Amino acid sequence: MLLAWMAYSVLFGVITYAAALAADRVAATWGRSQRFVWLTALIIAVAVPVVLATRPRIEPASVGVGQPGPEIDVTLVSTHAVSTATTTETVRARVERAIGAADPFVLRVWLLASLVWLAVLVRAAIGVRRRRVHWRAVEIDGTAVLVSPGVGPAVIGALAPRVVIPQWALTLDAPARALMLRHEREHIRARDPLLLLGAALATMLAPWNAALWLLVRRLRLAIEIDCDQRVLRASAQRREYGELLLTVGARKGAPLPFATSLAERRPFLERRIKAMTTSNPRYPRLISAACMILVAAATTAAMRAPHPSSLITQQQPAAPKSAAPVIESPSVTPPTAVTPALEKTVASLPTSTLVPPVLETPAAKPIEVVAPALEPPRLRRGPDSLSVEEIRKMISEHHASALNGDPDINTITLVVDARGNYVTSLAESRPFAMGFVGARGSAGGFAVAGGGRGGSGDAVAARAGSGGGVVYARGGASAAGDSATLEEKTRRLKALMEELNARMAERANDTITAADRDKKVVIGEQLARAKLELENSQRLGEVLGMNMNALSQIIDPETMESTRVRTFQPGQLGTTALRVFIVRLKP
Repeated sequence: MLLAWMAYSVLFGVITYAAALAADRVAATWGRSQRFVWLTALIIAVAVPVVLATRPRIEPASVGVGQPGPEIDVTLVSTHAVSTATTTETVRARVERAIGAADPFVLRVWLLASLVWLAVLVRAAIGVRRRRVHWRAVEIDGTAVLVSPGVGPAVIGALAPRVVIPQWALTLDAPARALMLRHEREHIRARDPLLLLGAALATMLAPWNAALWLLVRRLRLAIEIDCDQRVLRASAQRREYGELLLTVGARKGAPLPFATSLAERRPFLERRIKAMTTSNPRYPRLISAACMILVAAATTAAMRAPHPSSLITQQQPAAPKSAAPVIESPSVTPPTAVTPALEKTVASLPTSTLVPPVLETPAAKPIEVVAPALEPPRLRRGPDSLSVEEIRKMISEHHASALNGDPDINTITLVVDARGNYVTSLAESRPFAMGFVGARGSAGGFAVAGGGRGGSGDAVAARAGSGGGVVYARGGASAAGDSATLEEKTRRLKALMEELNARMAERANDTITAADRDKKVVIGEQLARAKLELENSQRLGEVLGMNMNALSQIIDPETMESTRVRTFQPGQLGTTALRVFIVRLKP
């Protein structure tokens, strides 16, 4: 986005200005040229944002199944973290869309400001050229100059510079006039007019960047201070030169924008005189070390500042076509009949019984699955992830047939505790639009392998797997486990609420105790929280394509800490494509 890049350019320019101030102090301490410090800072402040804006941004193409693609590793924190993160991401997305919509108008204003500043510079150059016709050319003390009624002393022209002095300068004594001419000759010899022309073009390209104007201002001052130092090293007439600066500063001449001039405004003149009269500091090494630390700190801040995205987008060449379909983002599994029934039950409850009212949860953020294209794929192990070997070991112990091409299994859900130890698992055959071969079978079929908790449903066929029996069930499954599901808890809370309402209705003529009111509030809050947790758990399953209805019958959804989904292509984990959900429980 253009506005983000412009903000970064200003921020980077301010950091560069701060670093240049410290470096300028080091150069002044050791009597070195200061203009190169500000020239370098100006080049860096212009070049770095331009490089970041013009570097190509490659959009990755889709990866075919027949090609060796990377594992898809998506982490999504469940329950309350889903709604909190989603709200933040929604606000951020709206702000980004608003900023992106303003880019065309910002670009028009930018171009208009640059054209206006260019017109000002061109008009000034044309005005100087017209007045130059009426100036007479003479030679004074061996130097060819132009004598004007009130312009100068200065150097005009960048490619063919000429010295111009005012008419009153001819009345100066010979030493003062010689110092004046030597100052202007030093500007020509150092090519200062060409340097100031480049600075003017930089401000014209980015007139909105206030940091560039600060850098150019300090560059003008450094150019004059360096020129004063060269003149004093050649003549050693410090007092006479200071009096000349005061004499020239007392007379107001016609302004010459971006021209080297002996006459400057009062703030610049004071700094120039102070630079000529100030002696070297007492502890130059200590001051230089402190300034270099500041330069290093500013450099670190510039490197750690958030970089904007490139303004140039380059489409990556599409991957070679393959007979197999292309990997897409996980499909959204439609909710089963359990959720609508529960929604209908909770909705039938009177609104007055829910204290406080149920809060609406914003829609979950869609998951973006991006395949890297510039470097070979590699597994990125997060703090709560399992390695491929750990996943393969768990599957081989409880669902070994899935690794050997079982056509009835293409999705496995591994439930682990907070330390990554196996708890229970679920093997299914679920259709999903991921473009994998071997994803066939009944949409409702699943198998449960018991660990520390869990259970199995109505068995239709049984197979023996290494590490324990595995029962496959077609259709639904009966509730099992050592903890109540959210549906059961909601029904219990609803029954308690109805009982409490009936008891309070019987005692309508009596005084209702504070304990009854508090109990009603607590039950209402628990019921609202249970409904919210169920909605978040169901949304988690819809976004990831995970069978939350089957999973909630072997574990309590409230105990889920995070969910990670990994998609393995044939040959990466087993002989067929497998999608593995890793559900981590809370400590």
